[in-house]
Amino acid sequence: MVVDCTGTRIFPGGQEDYKKEVQFRIASAGAWDPSNDWSYQTLGATRDDVVKATNIPMYDDGTLIWGAEPGGGSTITPTSTPTSPSPLTYRVHLPLVGNGLTSASATPTPTPATPTQTPTSTPVSGTGGVCRVEYVIRSEWDTGATVDITVTNETDEAVDGWVLAWTFNHGEQITDGWNASFVQSGARVEASNVSWNARIPPGGAVALGFNMNHSGTTSTPDEFTLNSTPCTLDGAP
Repeated sequence: MVVDCTGTRIFPGGQEDYKKEVQFRIASAGAWDPSNDWSYQTLGATRDDVVKATNIPMYDDGTLIWGAEPGGGSTITPTSTPTSPSPLTYRVHLPLVGNGLTSASATPTPTPATPTQTPTSTPVSGTGGVCRVEYVIRSEWDTGATVDITVTNETDEAVDGWVLAWTFNHGEQITDGWNASFVQSGARVEASNVSWNARIPPGGAVALGFNMNHSGTTSTPDEFTLNSTPCTLDGAP
């Protein structure tokens, strides 16, 4: 079976952009023996296991960039005694070009997602209205939330290197994020650019986001600064 992702955009963007999920079901009329199923060997023991499925190869324009191809029809010895499972849906995570791969080798070497260097920031002139921030709580549950932020440069000059800063109101704690390097000290957060989005052209925007934990209450921070300059906040309660 081949899953064709031609035309699917996968890039270091928001929560729905940096990964894609493929689901399918395998059903059998009788007892299913997966011992000769190459891809099955590296799946998790249950449907809830998230694994790196090394026996599901991935190709970029015909070039193998992840996983191993079936070994010439050789018999694969299962790691456990096969049972007769009911139809299951497995979730698998596959590394993707542009999100941690630096070569097209069959065994990719990941690179750190967060740069170690401190970016050099261009001061943003003005006392307000030169940048605009949209803070959107995309989804929320009892003790956490997912947030998307869009920062727009409203000046006539490009911003080369940026640090967006704000202070949480309710003790929120960021657990992970994307499209920025996050540093949190107490309630204060500084989100710095990464290599691919350091430049914000005049009238342009950058998108970043994060997941966070909270104690049951969260809200939009009161103020944001870009390179220490106050920004206009959209959608504040």
